[in-house]
Amino acid sequence: MRRSLIALWTLLIAAVVGLCVLAQLWITQRSENAAQRRQVFLVPELEAQNTKIGELLDGYAEQLSAAYTDVDLSQLSDCLRLSKSPIVDSLVVMRPDGQLHYPVRFSDADPARNSMLSEALQLVEEHSAKMRPGPQLRSRQALASRQADAQRDEINQRSQIAYSNFSLQSSNKSAPAIQASANSMDKIDAPQDAVVGDTGLTIPGTVVTTESDRSESGGRVDAKRLPAEWITWYHGRGMILGFFWMQESGYCSMAIVPRARWTADIVGILPDSASAPTDGNAPPSLDASWKRLIDIEGQVIYQWTSLPPDSWNTADLTIPDAELPVANPLEGWRLRVYASSELRQRLDGDSIVLPIWLAVGGMSLALMATGLFITLNLSRQMRLATQRVSFVNQVSHELKTPLTNILMYAELLQESLSNQDPRQGEPTDQYDDIRKRDLKKVAIIENESRRLSRLISGVLHFARSQKEAEALHLSTGIVDDTVDEVVRAFRPRLEAAGFDIQLDLSAREPCRFDHDAVEQILVNLVSNVEKYASEGKVLLIVTHQTANEVTLRVIDQGPGIRGRLATRIFDPFYRGDDRLHRPAGTGIGLTITRQLAQRHGGDCRLEETQRGASFLVSLAIQPARDESQVSDESAVGDKTTVGGENKVGEES
Repeated sequence: MRRSLIALWTLLIAAVVGLCVLAQLWITQRSENAAQRRQVFLVPELEAQNTKIGELLDGYAEQLSAAYTDVDLSQLSDCLRLSKSPIVDSLVVMRPDGQLHYPVRFSDADPARNSMLSEALQLVEEHSAKMRPGPQLRSRQALASRQADAQRDEINQRSQIAYSNFSLQSSNKSAPAIQASANSMDKIDAPQDAVVGDTGLTIPGTVVTTESDRSESGGRVDAKRLPAEWITWYHGRGMILGFFWMQESGYCSMAIVPRARWTADIVGILPDSASAPTDGNAPPSLDASWKRLIDIEGQVIYQWTSLPPDSWNTADLTIPDAELPVANPLEGWRLRVYASSELRQRLDGDSIVLPIWLAVGGMSLALMATGLFITLNLSRQMRLATQRVSFVNQVSHELKTPLTNILMYAELLQESLSNQDPRQGEPTDQYDDIRKRDLKKVAIIENESRRLSRLISGVLHFARSQKEAEALHLSTGIVDDTVDEVVRAFRPRLEAAGFDIQLDLSAREPCRFDHDAVEQILVNLVSNVEKYASEGKVLLIVTHQTANEVTLRVIDQGPGIRGRLATRIFDPFYRGDDRLHRPAGTGIGLTITRQLAQRHGGDCRLEETQRGASFLVSLAIQPARDESQVSDESAVGDKTTVGGENKVGEES
């Protein structure tokens, strides 16, 4: 009972947990799908603004490239003129030998600016380390300078043509220049136009000469495009945007774009709230969303929306619905869009999280209620069964005493009738007929009383076995004698029913066994033959004895036991046929038989036969003791071992 309830509640709890897990997985998957839909719907607007930022930075690169092409960084006057450009806040130029060329020296009046210029100079030195000409090239620096002067006009013409081509390329770009990295330095030997950073931005109009180029060309300078790239770093709490350039002469430069300038230009190209489209045909991402430009520290640089600011819920601006990295070199910056509650509902659909959990809760309550109902019902049935068993036990005990008296007086009456002489003057023949009829009636009373006594004993034995194992009461005897006693008791009825009783007994050696248990086993098996195998009219009992075991076979020629019935005949209260015309029985006879055999260190099983049924009972026995040990047992009892179990019993 307890195991069944534990299994039931384990299954119910597992079912509830499974429902919760499946519901959570489904909700998670639906949330992920909704987030993907928001990305697909909202990101295009961010991409459009990101493209504008990229085009703005491309424009800066074009202007700085044109300015660098028109100057000679080795001339201080050209450096001064370049530093006066509107898009140049500060200029740092480093000579080929790694010394500062411009400005000539740092001013002591502005320490913060000096710190920024020192950082810029260090970055210029690091980025130019891989590009600096080798020793053989430096020995020919003068020759290279003269050749460069002679070719300057030609280079300028080619630069103008390249600028035009570059402008066309920039107008078709969707991704702007990205921040320079160490990997971009490996591109200086590319045979085409030099690449800016990792985006493929081409800066034309300059020449780079490497040592390998000169050695392969016999000292003649080949025209190759020098790399130019954006370099960003943080000074204080602000991002510094610098444009790195290296001329063929080996002079390297960093032009720092004013932060206020490029920040204002970026804000200027982004939409403002007043100009955001609000017509009914506009995409919902424009009409019901809030966009923000966020720097690497999470600070809001700019934000815009077409809706009134007071119409927004603060909770809607906590987690962005879509995010896009800003075009490099503004690495770490983000464009974010926050959808309003109405837009989010339109994109995600109606929220079904609460209905799902309500459904799961309802199903869980239904399962728990079902389990509780089954538990209460089983408990009630168990109480009723316990009460019935208790009632049967009490009634059986009450019936046993009067039944014993009835049986005793029936035996006394039978003995009295057998010894009674006819009265004087009464005909002897008439008296004998009356006495025979009376003896027959008394015999019926005795037989039925014994049958009822066996039934009550079986019920009491089964009830006791359900509570605790019953101890064996071993005594010295002969198993075949017990078999003869049982057969003698059943013989009148069996012969009256036409049975052919056959005995093949070979267990005649004295041994120690429980006489009552063996008798009960044989009574149950022979009684079943009498009730269920009367068609075969044959009863065969075979015994065999070894030093430690006795086997009993009870064989009949009845209808037999086949199929599903054969697997359940030892179950309590199971009967193969409960029809009214079948012989009466409680369904516990074979159960008691197996329990007694197992308690005696053996077993009872059904053997396969072609006809009828054959039950094989094996019992563990002990060798017989001498007379002194037997006499001592009646006084103090004896601890015996049967089938590996220690039992305390008394001689019976």
